[in-house]
Amino acid sequence: MDEYLAPVPRGLHKVAISAIQRELSNYELNIVVVAEPVDDEAEYYRYLQQQLGGQKGVFGSLFDYKYLKQHVSVGYSDEESIWTVSGILPGCVWLHITTNAPAKKVYGITVIGPLLACAKLWNLKDPLNCSDVDDAVRDFQRIVEKDNYRICRALNLWKRHAQCWPDYQVPKNDEKLTFRVSCVRAHSKNYKYDREEFLRRTVDIIIPKGDGYAVNLSNYDFEMVLFILNPSCLAIAVMLRPNQLLGTKGFNSNNLPSDTSPPNLPGNLTGQLTRLRPTTAHLLHELADIQRGEIVLDPCAGIGTIPFHVGSNGIGLGGDICLEPQSNNVE
Repeated sequence: MDEYLAPVPRGLHKVAISAIQRELSNYELNIVVVAEPVDDEAEYYRYLQQQLGGQKGVFGSLFDYKYLKQHVSVGYSDEESIWTVSGILPGCVWLHITTNAPAKKVYGITVIGPLLACAKLWNLKDPLNCSDVDDAVRDFQRIVEKDNYRICRALNLWKRHAQCWPDYQVPKNDEKLTFRVSCVRAHSKNYKYDREEFLRRTVDIIIPKGDGYAVNLSNYDFEMVLFILNPSCLAIAVMLRPNQLLGTKGFNSNNLPSDTSPPNLPGNLTGQLTRLRPTTAHLLHELADIQRGEIVLDPCAGIGTIPFHVGSNGIGLGGDICLEPQSNNVE
């Protein structure tokens, strides 16, 4: 059985779970929602209740979230609100997926954006120290040594997924593999040290020097990620999407990486346009329950993500206007 970690938008996670269960219905499958970053969740709800006044509305955005300084997207399904902060941990629900499905089958699930091979997931009785970095490092080392942690299974799963990447050949000799390590931590005022300092002190614990892999921060084969989802929930995982090959960010920014699904923006437009994540478009299509032959019309399609990803059941139509055409850049 292979173990995965996958972040999906908060509020749409039930839709994502249903879609994954349908896609992998012929295989053994277990999906568990990983512990949430509780510190921020309560603040989210207070903020949304204040802004919405208990009234339901349509999909939209609330700007300038006080602590996180991000856009808060809000919408509604039939029974509950859908809310998320794009690109950061508290805006996601993390799924721990265990399955015997082939790597190629899991790789192609369209409602999953960032996908990781889970090397180890810890739900701790004694939380990681938030106030002293020395104590936190000692705590982490004790946790890892107690469980005899190794990255071998996660790296073997990465190799199977990397065979699905375009224009990439997995090196036959492991000693030629290059890597980098990132640390992602949920936002909380309780931490008295920064994640970069903690990562510097723990990188040799996450991937021991004796494993023989070479560090390369920009031109790497695989990215190891330490997740501190909250002080009681830690994970180490290997990124399974080819973000580095496409020139898009990984986890080193402490945000979620970009989706690697098309349509992709050319470099000369990335500073002018923002696209909806393709995985979010697929989740909205799942929520709409599009039937064969139905038409999905998006009058403000942007680069066309929603109509592009309608799939084989429906017919996607979309358009938009350009207020400031840029000669050869826009047709």
